[in-house]
Amino acid sequence: MHDAGERVLLLGDAMYCAQQLANLDWSVSFDVDPAQARRTREHVTKDLAREGGLALGCHFPQLRAVRPGG
Repeated sequence: MHDAGERVLLLGDAMYCAQQLANLDWSVSFDVDPAQARRTREHVTKDLAREGGLALGCHFPQLRAVRPGG
């Protein structure tokens, strides 16, 4: 999704808190397959590093969009 030139990646249930962007090994009890969940988080963070943009998680407090590493 883009808005005024800013790319936003909607994470859905891939991450439950913004801190998981920097802590890929942090899992939650809802991760049915923790190894696959970690690989998904890794894929998402690599995509954001490569393509840029904000991450928006539906479970992030106040539905905040965050910039990885920021």
